[in-house]
Parts: sequence; structure tokens; C-alpha cells
Amino acid sequence: MDYLKYAFGFWKDLILGVVGIKPQTPTSAPISIPSFVPSAILLPIKSQISVEPEKEIIKQNLSGFNPNLIISDKEFLDCSSMTEKQIQDFMASRGSFLTTYSIQDRLVSYWIYKYCNDLGLNPKVLITHIQKEQGSISRTTTPTKQIKLDYFLGVGAYNNPIRFDEKWRGMNNQISGAVQVNIKRYNAALSIKFPYAYTSEKPEFRKLQIQNAATVSLYKYTPFVGDMALVIDGGKYGAPFGNLLFWKVWVKFFGAPV
Repeated sequence: MDYLKYAFGFWKDLILGVVGIKPQTPTSAPISIPSFVPSAILLPIKSQISVEPEKEIIKQNLSGFNPNLIISDKEFLDCSSMTEKQIQDFMASRGSFLTTYSIQDRLVSYWIYKYCNDLGLNPKVLITHIQKEQGSISRTTTPTKQIKLDYFLGVGAYNNPIRFDEKWRGMNNQISGAVQVNIKRYNAALSIKFPYAYTSEKPEFRKLQIQNAATVSLYKYTPFVGDMALVIDGGKYGAPFGNLLFWKVWVKFFGAPV
């Protein structure tokens, strides 16, 4: 039954990030992706950070979800998909507290736009991660616990043991760090020969044949398909998590990612 508790506890898990660079062109030498995933959700804890998925997202069916190809490389890298104003207007349309939240006298939308365009990531990817991690896009009130703001994307947050890297404390660092880790892992996957055999972490142990670099990047950010909770114990733990949740949020917000 431990794995059931594990699945149920995913909403209280954290991820960490690492520094990255702009997308590169493929090289001839293959790159080996380490089996250890530093941004993996590790052990469930009674965490300061929790995710409360929207009921609408939970009710979506799995039609169109392909765990081997979650998002196209082109979509993943389309940093011109949203202007700064469109990002701001989108968050306002969701009633997000981030709409009026200021960092260094600049709105959050400015930093999302800046880092995504500086490093070459689609702002929609970051917006989807923001919603997936803590539901911050649909959250209307600012969290009362500072830790939820300081590590709202989980970058630099460790679970085993619980600790927080001061380098990544603060929403500005979280935004830049999340963009960096997505691009770094995309770059690392460019020389992989596809399909790429990958096994998701427990409790799933799903064997996948990943089709592209962008999807590899997502699994290196969060190493779970995320649909196991839908079938465990007759759906008792029925909230999606991991990359299924990423896909569900994207579809709800932006349509098909492939």
C-alpha cells in the first residue's frame, strides 16, 4: 500500500532545477542522459507547498494524450507564441494573483516574457508548469506562506532531506531557473536517437518510447506519466499528476500541443 500513499502524495512534492542555455543544433556525438533525475519528485512530505488541481482539469478525458509525444519540438521552442501583453492578459483572464504581483518593480508577465525570449522557450510551457506545480495561474489570492512564493516552481527545492537552495529563492529566480532547466534538458536530448527508451519512476515504472527532445525534457523535469493515479484503487486517488497534468493544463489553456 506504500505506493498508493506515494501516488496520493504527489501533490505535495517539490522539484529542483539546474542552470541551462539556449537551444543548440544537434551534434553528431550522442549524449547520455543520466538515470538520476535531480528535478524528480522524490518522497511525499507534509510539505509547505501543495497543488490543488482544478476540477475541470481532473474531469478531462485522456483522448489525444500520447505519453511518448506530449509536445512537439517546434511548439516547445516557439518563444514568439505570446507577447508580454498577451501573457499579462491571459493571467488576468484567469483571475491569477500573478496578474498584479510585482518583482523588482516589474510584473510577473515581464519576467516570463523576458526569460523565455532570452533562452528560447515557449512562454506557454512556463505558464503550464506554473499551473501544474501549484495552480498559481488559477489562484486568485496571494499565498500566505512565503515558501510558496519563494519556490513556486520548485527550482532548488529538495525533498530528501528537505532543504532549499538559497540561490534559487525568490520568484524571479524561480522563473529564470525553470526556463533554464527546460532548455538545458532539451539541449541534452538533441543527440539522442529516437525513439528513446525511458522508464518512468515509481510507482508507475511505465516503459515508454519517447519520440522527441521536448518530451524528454518534460520527463527529466518531472519523471512520471501521471495517469496511474486515475486507475489506482478504482480511481480513489483520481487526480492526475506529472506529465499527464502538464498535458491537461496545456489542452485546457492553449489547445493541442502537438
